[in-house]
Amino acid sequence: MAILSPDATLIGTIRGYPAAWRERVSQILQAIQTKFTNDETERVLSNKLIEGWNGTCDPNPVITLTSDGVNWALTLTGTGTVDLACFFGGVEHTFDTTPAASINLTAGTDISPQANFIYLTESGGTVSLNNDTSGYPATAHIRIADCLLQSVASGQTFGAYLVHQHSEHINSADSGAIVHHSEKIRELGATWFSGVAPANMVVSAPDAFFSVGAGVVHQLHSHDFPAINMQTPATVYVVNDPTTPFKPITTLDDITQDALGNTINNRHFSLVLWGGQNANDAGQLFINLPTGTYPTAASAARDAEKFTVFSFPTSFKGTAFEIAEYRVQGKDSGTWVQNDLIDLRGQVPSTSPGGGPGITAHSDLSGLPSGDAGHTGLVPRSLWDANSVLVAVSDDTPIVQAVAASEFVGRKAAGNVGAMSKAEALAVLNVEDGATADQSNAEIKTAYEANANTNEFSDAEQTLLGNQSGVNTGDEPAASPTVAGVMETAIASEVNTGTDTGRAVSPSSLAGSALQTTADGAVPKSTFNAQSYLKAILGDTPVVQAVADSEFVGRAAGEDLGVMTAAQAVAVLTALFRVDGSRALTGTPPASPAANSLYKHPNAGGQIATAIDASSAEAAIAGALDAAQGGIATGALEDWHEIGAASEPAFANSWVNFGGGLVTAAFRKLPTGEVYIKGFIKDGTIGAGAFTLPVGYRPLQTYNFIVLSGGNILGTLQVGSNGLCLPNIGNNAFHECGVSFIAEQ
Repeated sequence: MAILSPDATLIGTIRGYPAAWRERVSQILQAIQTKFTNDETERVLSNKLIEGWNGTCDPNPVITLTSDGVNWALTLTGTGTVDLACFFGGVEHTFDTTPAASINLTAGTDISPQANFIYLTESGGTVSLNNDTSGYPATAHIRIADCLLQSVASGQTFGAYLVHQHSEHINSADSGAIVHHSEKIRELGATWFSGVAPANMVVSAPDAFFSVGAGVVHQLHSHDFPAINMQTPATVYVVNDPTTPFKPITTLDDITQDALGNTINNRHFSLVLWGGQNANDAGQLFINLPTGTYPTAASAARDAEKFTVFSFPTSFKGTAFEIAEYRVQGKDSGTWVQNDLIDLRGQVPSTSPGGGPGITAHSDLSGLPSGDAGHTGLVPRSLWDANSVLVAVSDDTPIVQAVAASEFVGRKAAGNVGAMSKAEALAVLNVEDGATADQSNAEIKTAYEANANTNEFSDAEQTLLGNQSGVNTGDEPAASPTVAGVMETAIASEVNTGTDTGRAVSPSSLAGSALQTTADGAVPKSTFNAQSYLKAILGDTPVVQAVADSEFVGRAAGEDLGVMTAAQAVAVLTALFRVDGSRALTGTPPASPAANSLYKHPNAGGQIATAIDASSAEAAIAGALDAAQGGIATGALEDWHEIGAASEPAFANSWVNFGGGLVTAAFRKLPTGEVYIKGFIKDGTIGAGAFTLPVGYRPLQTYNFIVLSGGNILGTLQVGSNGLCLPNIGNNAFHECGVSFIAEQ
C-alpha cells in the first residue's frame, strides 16, 4: 500500500498486503488527501485502515473435517495450497499450511453433540492452530470455524452435525468482503426511512381509493419513493387475486373476492398495502387480499383465524416494505367502509397476523348458530339460581325450574316437565306409599301365605306329604292294586310266595328268590362246571360240555359242534392252509423233523418234504415267491455299483471314500424298485455334489436325508431328481451316505 508523504506524493510500499488492498487504499488516499494534512493522512490511514483487517487471513482458508472412526480431525490450508498471511495488531504473520496444518477435535454423542471452536493465535511471531470446547478467547485471534460434533462412528457415516467456517474473503477473484457484505444487506430487505405516509381511504361510491405520500426507502443505498394516489389515477396491483395474480386496479371497487375466491360483500377483513422500491427512485404500490373474512369489525381486528396476509413474494426480497393495514368492510349497499388504519412502516413483514386483547363478547365469535345475530339465543348465567335446573315446555323457551327439598324433576303421565312431589313420583313408579325395602323373609312368607289361591306349599302340608317323622301317621292309606298309598317292600320268602299284593319287590328281595333262577330262558350259574363250555346242538337247548386236556372245541366236517380229535383238527387246519391260493397243503410232517429247520412246499402234490437250513435260508425264502406274487427270484439281487470304479459314476468336487476300513460309497436297486446308497466320504466341498446317480436310480423328487457328519454333528445328504447326491450341511471331515428311496418309475 502506498503512503502519502508530507509533500503529498505517493511514497513507500507496505509489503505483503494483497494487491487489491494496495490498489483500493491508494485510491482512497488520493480521494481524501485534500481533507487531511499529509501527516494526518499517514497517521490515520496507515493505522486505522490496516487495523480494520485484523483477525483476517489471505488467501481464504480452506478447511476439511474428517472422521476416521477413532478421532475427529480438522485440516487447514490456504486457497491454492499456499501459506496463510495472518493479521494480528496491524502486523502480518505467516502461518505454515504447506503441508496442511491439522488438529484433533472433541467428539460428543449422537444425542449430546459437542461444540468445538477452532482459531489461530499469535505469540512472539509464531502462529498456532487451536481448539476450545467452551468458546473463542477474549485475546486477539483469527476465527477459522465452529463445529458441532456427534460421535465419531456416526460422523464417519453421515458427516458432522454442523461445520460453520469463518472466512472474510478479503481477496477473492470474483468479489471481496465488501461485496459479500452488500449482498447480505440486500437479502435483508428494503427498509422504510421516512415519509410514504398512508392516507385514510377515500370513498366515492361505488369507488374507494388508497394513497401514500412521498418518502425515502433504503435498500443498500437511499432511494426516493414517489407519492402515489389511486384517484389521479394510479394503478395498484392486487398480488394474490384468486383469478389474475398481480391484477392491476385503479379503484377498490374492482375487488370482489378474497384470496380464495369467496365474496367479501358486507364482510369485515384487512387489506395490506405495501410498496416496492425500484431503481431510479421509482416505486409501485401492492395490495394483499385476505384468505377469509369475519362477520364483525372486532373479530376482523383480532383475526383469530390469521386470514390477513402480510408476506411478500420472494421475488420482491430486498425491495419490498410494509406501509399500512386497512381494516375495512366490503362494500355494503355499494359503499366501502374503513374501520381502522394501522401504520406498518418500519415493521418487518410477518406471517403471524392478528392481535388485540382477544375475544371478549359472544358477538365476536363466528360460526355459532346465533353468532351473527349477537347470540341473543344464549342463556345468561345470571338466570341459574341455586338448586335449579333449566327446562323447556315449548321450543326455544328455556326457563329456570327451582327444585325444593325431597322433590324430583320429571314429567308425569299428563303434563309438562317440571318438579314432582313424592306422591307424583310414586305414581309414576307404581309403588304404594309406605312400602318398605327391609322386610324380613318371615314377614314376606307370612304375607304371602295369608293370601287365597296362591297355591303355596305350607310347612304342614310338606310334613304330611313327606312323612318326615318316618312313621305312618295313619292318614296315608295302604296301597293296593286299586288304591294309591303307602307300600312296604317284600322279603325273599314273600317274593317266592307271591300272594301279598301290598308288598313291592326290591333288588335285595329279588336276590336269592325263586324268580332269579326260574326266569324264562335263564341258565343258572351253577350249571357251569370247571373246564367246560355251553353249547347248543338244537335251538333253545343249551347244554354243558366238558373239555379234556389236549382237546379242541369245534365242528368237523359232517359232525355236530363238540370236542374234536387231533386228526379232526389236523384235517380242518390242512384244508384251511393255502400256499398260492389254489393248492391245499396235504400230507403230514416228517416223523423226525430236523432241529431249527423250515419246511417248504416244492411241488404240485403239496407234500411237505425238504428241510431248509440256515445256509440255504435266503435262497429258499427268495424262491418261495414268484414274480407274479411280488417276490424276488433266487439270485435276482444286483451287485453294488462302487462310486469311482470303472464304468461307474465318478466322485466330484474333491469328495473321496473315507477309507480306514469303513464302508465305501456305492449304490444298487432291488427288484422292488428301492434304491440303497451306502458308504462314508470326506474332503469335498459342503454344498457341492459328490457324485451323480444314473437314470433309473433317481427319485421322482428331491429328498433331504439327515445323516452323520464329522465333529459329532448331524448333516444332510440331498438326493435330487436329477441324480445329484450333494452333502448340503455338515463337516467334510466325515460324511455318511447311507439312505434309501423308491427310484423313478
